[in-house]
Amino acid sequence: MPIEYKCRKCGYILFKSTDTVLPVNTVISRYSKRCPKCGKVLSFNVFEDVKIEAGSRRRRRVLT
Repeated sequence: MPIEYKCRKCGYILFKSTDTVLPVNTVISRYSKRCPKCGKVLSFNVFEDVKIEAGSRRRRRVLT
């Protein structure tokens, strides 16, 4: 399942992978704690600044 870490302010994808899951603090450190698109200061509090989502590939199953 694809994983995406996004900036909560502008939606910039900070990290996307189908194989590896990195700790949020590692991803934020790669960008010097700032979103490269909007400049928002990113903190390690996942619920405020970084949005983690499963990717858009969804399988629909019909229940019988």
